[in-house]
Amino acid sequence: STIRKLGDKVAARQLAQQLGVPTAAGSAAPCDSPAGVRAAMAGAGIHYPVMLKAVGGGGGRGMRPVARDEALDEAFAACQRECAAVGLHGGVFVEELLPAARHIEVQLLGDGAEVVHLYERDCSVQRRRQKQVETSPARNLPSSLRERLFSDALAIGSAVGYRSAGTVEFLVAAGPASAPAPRYVFLEANPRIQVEHTVSEEATGVDLVRATLQIAAGETLRGLGLAQESIRVVAPAIQARVAMTAPGGRLASFAEPGGAGVRCDGALYAGYSPPSQYDPLLVKIIARGAAGGHEGAEVPASSWEVVRRRLLRACSELHLGGTLQTNLAELRAILASGTFARGGEWTTELLDDEEATASALGTPSASSAPSAPSAPSAPSASASLAHSQLLDEAFGGGSAAATAAAGAEEEAPLPEGCSYVRAPVAGRVLDAAEQDCARPGELVGAGASILVLSSMKMEVVCIYIM
Repeated sequence: STIRKLGDKVAARQLAQQLGVPTAAGSAAPCDSPAGVRAAMAGAGIHYPVMLKAVGGGGGRGMRPVARDEALDEAFAACQRECAAVGLHGGVFVEELLPAARHIEVQLLGDGAEVVHLYERDCSVQRRRQKQVETSPARNLPSSLRERLFSDALAIGSAVGYRSAGTVEFLVAAGPASAPAPRYVFLEANPRIQVEHTVSEEATGVDLVRATLQIAAGETLRGLGLAQESIRVVAPAIQARVAMTAPGGRLASFAEPGGAGVRCDGALYAGYSPPSQYDPLLVKIIARGAAGGHEGAEVPASSWEVVRRRLLRACSELHLGGTLQTNLAELRAILASGTFARGGEWTTELLDDEEATASALGTPSASSAPSAPSAPSAPSASASLAHSQLLDEAFGGGSAAATAAAGAEEEAPLPEGCSYVRAPVAGRVLDAAEQDCARPGELVGAGASILVLSSMKMEVVCIYIM
């Protein structure tokens, strides 16, 4: 079936190779042990750093970059555990790690006989392989490269008779936009609709969810008016994912932004307490520009600037009162940065490097971004804080401190000589017998793993510090 061919990462990689789609050097089959990974690396002629991937992983789960051999065993076990925790295939394979790459993916829609693309998304703004901001179409992508990505994605979709909405993802080696042929490799295929489909909907004007349901009911692409020649970029769009950065907390008050060209997708309400065992996503905010004024996927820098400022303003107007810890401040900093404003400079590893992050977010956008007189600048940080405080009062949410105090739990009494060891996050404790961590009654020293938590779909290893 399609899911077996594309949902299995090794099978999808083999299909891409059969079709002549470039792939990263790596193992030809799943490895059943760290020793198997080392043997596969030797056979493929690749060296550290590498990326370990679970065959059935997805959404950033079951992936670990490994920079040195000493870290391989634990990374291998972690990939297996994250997938086993949700019943996914835990076989692991290895690929060369492409440093400083852009994450570009092509949106597909098929009816079983024909497959079309709805242009591409740039999903390079990530933290620990979790997407934060997406743009459609991708900025400063050579047109010849864009066409090759479309051709390869359509070839993969056609080879399996794809029937639904899906995505084919690639990594593109970072470099100047003028580079004639930057290297790119197939990353994976997702035989499902993805979180970021909404930015493609705004860019193309096609309701992907509706089209998917209509195709499932027997409609064809041409019957829906979705032949390839009729699909175009109607407006540039950018999406920001507002997510929890730590589990726990309660949303005391909530007000979403609005206005022309702003869309919010979420299901938040005052009083909501997100569970810690699921994805931390809270709400998506998507901004789109004015229709027209561009040819194909080539959008003028001035049009992108309008969209960027519109989304920055929307993120500044979003109000989340209470004790939830979110990435909203970081999203504002990303959107306000010159690195993001110039387009095409962001790579997947940038946010995971403290020095690179400080450099990227510390660059003001005003000095380098094209002017856009029709788009007023976003409010300052102090204005945003005042706006949040006013909304807290208006909605009766109270301050974060007051809300936290009201929801604090009393600690149970402990036996003499015992004390609490507080976990850094809330989550589910995984079975110690299956983890490389302390057992009940065992004496531990500084640097030892006490326990492993499953929290917000990822693993957190808790280390004892004296």
